[in-house]
Amino acid sequence: MSLTLVIALYVIHFVLFGFYIGPYDYDHLSSYYELAWRYWASSHHLPHFNPYFCGGRSLGADPQIPIFHPLVILVPVMGATSLIKLEMLGQLALGTWGLFKLLKNMGCPRENVLWGMLLFISGGGIVCRFMVGHVTLGFFFLFPLFVYLSYELAKCSGKRQHKLACLTLLLFTYAGLYKPNFLIYGVPLLAVEHFSRAWLTKNIRVAGWFIAGILCCILVNASAYLPAWHYFTHFPRTYDAGIKHSPWVAFVANLLFPLKAVPEPLYGNVFMQRHEYSIFLGPVGLFFAALAIKRNFHWHQAIPFILMALFSFGLGLGATEEGLSIFTPFSWLYSWWPGFHSIRVPVRFWFAAYFVLVLFSAKGFSPPASRVHWVLLLGLGILPLLANVSINLFKTTLLAAQKQSSIPRLYPHELLWAEGHPDNMYSYIRKGQGVLACQDNLESHRSSKVEQGPFLRTNIIGPAHVDARLLDWNEIAVSATNAQHSTIRFNFNHSPQWIFRGQGATISSVLGEPLTLTASNKMIEGHLVYEQPYLKEGVAITMCSILAIGVGLLGWGYTMRRRV
Repeated sequence: MSLTLVIALYVIHFVLFGFYIGPYDYDHLSSYYELAWRYWASSHHLPHFNPYFCGGRSLGADPQIPIFHPLVILVPVMGATSLIKLEMLGQLALGTWGLFKLLKNMGCPRENVLWGMLLFISGGGIVCRFMVGHVTLGFFFLFPLFVYLSYELAKCSGKRQHKLACLTLLLFTYAGLYKPNFLIYGVPLLAVEHFSRAWLTKNIRVAGWFIAGILCCILVNASAYLPAWHYFTHFPRTYDAGIKHSPWVAFVANLLFPLKAVPEPLYGNVFMQRHEYSIFLGPVGLFFAALAIKRNFHWHQAIPFILMALFSFGLGLGATEEGLSIFTPFSWLYSWWPGFHSIRVPVRFWFAAYFVLVLFSAKGFSPPASRVHWVLLLGLGILPLLANVSINLFKTTLLAAQKQSSIPRLYPHELLWAEGHPDNMYSYIRKGQGVLACQDNLESHRSSKVEQGPFLRTNIIGPAHVDARLLDWNEIAVSATNAQHSTIRFNFNHSPQWIFRGQGATISSVLGEPLTLTASNKMIEGHLVYEQPYLKEGVAITMCSILAIGVGLLGWGYTMRRRV
């Protein structure tokens, strides 16, 4: 009954409040989804420049803008915010189904499976991600499905192996749609479990299919990965705007107590971003997890999960200083693993420990044998989980200041900058206004001289008469007369990806300044074009990979049918 109630709460939240835009990522991602759809609807170029956030920044390389996400085509049908919430419901449903199959695979009886599912969808690791709109971290929800498919692929053959292989490659590809997030946060954790299990069971197929999934993910998503890799190599996110290091006591406290559901004044500003820390399972959940160690948990099955949980705990602690330390797992990957230089919130790695504890708790669960045990289970186990879901799922939605608009419209070409709050971008985007304000961690090379007003406003030093027209999101026609010895400063950020194709001027600005042209002749005629490096090459690799992998899987399936 408790599991049914929790599922009902998620469905009610979507049906009644699906169009409410809460704070945090819901606002950002609603803007990004609309931005992606409108780009494809109004531009004939590949996506490059984003003239609507932070004074002008990358579009094709932004890890949160789902440019190549297939679901973007549904934005005009159901709206961006409802689409994000529906996608997260889908992620949660798939992950919970994977957990159900995995626990059954491990020999858990019905009561244990239901307890594990209740813990998984009611605990802080899921609820608080759902609450703030972390759809870009939805691959965490899918961890049980990754492991279940890996278990099945390791022991099956023939047609079933072919079907599961197709599902596995599709799952890895989907998980990588949000560019580096899956490779940064998900792959290291899954790798520990998969490779240690392959070694313990002497089954090379476990490691082989994991490697195949990663390669498929990277190749099919190359159109997103290559630009993102170039961008983060040259423009790492501002590292000092997040959580660098967390004490181990934070891990324990957030496992035992639903701190995100408790008013902050009751325990002080201990945790800077409480939704990131939350991995609440409660004392009852942890008690049953401890019992699993004493019961019939086969060690060759348990050790890979224990190693993943320990690695997850260590990574989530972060690091107090740069440099390699044998006692700091985060430092083991910091200098070489892609994207680690841009991680601001290492505590996100704790989700793997959360997942493992759910598994162990389900394995160690036993139905109460007396009325006292029922009271303890209800009072310390089930009711806190229900409260965690109810409070955290609805409080930010009910306090939402924005609602999703109906059918999206195209942006006007006359773009104006506004000093909007970075947590209310959607309202400005709907009006066709760009937002100068920016999350501190998104861009480290913004110009303070970009001001409110027209995007194409120019500040001219000299006698030049300038005409500038926005031809496309990443192309501006520029012409000027009487321009010799003049400097033309535009009202958006400089980036090395801007080039001037024409005659009579060169780009003279540097990072941290507005884009500036310096005239070399009396006449200027040409186009300013923003070209994101490796985007075209990435699209070519993506198309070739889809074709090659598709042909390979079809050929394999045809061979299976011929054998039958």
